[in-house]
Amino acid sequence: MSIRTLPRALALVPALLLFVSSAALAQDTDDKTAIKLLKGDLKAIEKAHKNACKAALNQLGVDLAAVQSAIDAALDPDAPPPPQAPDFLGDIFAAYRTYAQDSADAERVANDDLALCAGTILNDPGASGAYPDGFVIGDGGGIDRTMNKVRGGSDKSADKAVKMAKRVLGTLEKDLGYLAQVTLDSSAIPLLAPVVLNDPEDGDPAPYVDRRAYGPTIDVVVAGRDPANEENDRLFVAGAIDETQILIGVQAVLTGANFQEAVVDAEVTEDSGRWSAVIETVEASDGICDAQRGCGIDQGNYVVSVRVDDFFEVTRAIGMP
Repeated sequence: MSIRTLPRALALVPALLLFVSSAALAQDTDDKTAIKLLKGDLKAIEKAHKNACKAALNQLGVDLAAVQSAIDAALDPDAPPPPQAPDFLGDIFAAYRTYAQDSADAERVANDDLALCAGTILNDPGASGAYPDGFVIGDGGGIDRTMNKVRGGSDKSADKAVKMAKRVLGTLEKDLGYLAQVTLDSSAIPLLAPVVLNDPEDGDPAPYVDRRAYGPTIDVVVAGRDPANEENDRLFVAGAIDETQILIGVQAVLTGANFQEAVVDAEVTEDSGRWSAVIETVEASDGICDAQRGCGIDQGNYVVSVRVDDFFEVTRAIGMP
């Protein structure tokens, strides 16, 4: 399948893999031809996304293996200093933060490719000017099926990714008495909308409606608790964010039944569209911490939020082992 020649404005769109067949340029693109072209493009997009998910899982495997090797080396009684479980938990979090970004990027590229390919076919000089079957989002046709496959592929990949933590988390518990867990949420990426343009030649506009500003997500939660030392409790959280919407700052907020809100400033990584934060301690609502564990994050369920500019929040329920 060859790459279709596009107007210069489209060719400058970053990170898009174009699959549209060149056949449509040389002939009238009636509805039947348009549907056939789109079908081939969608198959290529689905395959590319599947391969990208595999690559993200492979990289996660490499990163987790490195953490496991570091823990094994630290457990050597002749290797000072003694191992610190929270440090290793931070390394695990870094591995899953990378995975989450790779996974989100794979879905974003698939969605963008889908919109650009469909929009380019719709606006071919020989096209009918209408929307053939499968080109309207929600009609149950090709675009919907591919969107569902991509979304489902991201979810399946996230499930596999969580299971990959079993060995390293088991080592932390068995050898260091440290309880930890990983939770992932493969949040959906806002879609572009392929459209028929009134005048495709007027300034070479992109053949889709671009995504608008979108709210932040919470897609990685890595929680760890030391029953013997509350100072080792950690809650790592991360997600996607639209950097253009940040005016003041981003905070992570932990809310529980028996303590005041724990609020920490989040770090936003430039040009990555990602935020992350770590919460270590909480303050009891009555000012009195547990006699044995102090002001650690006890076992139980909580609500964690990402707060943008002191007023907009997105929340999800989480657990501490």
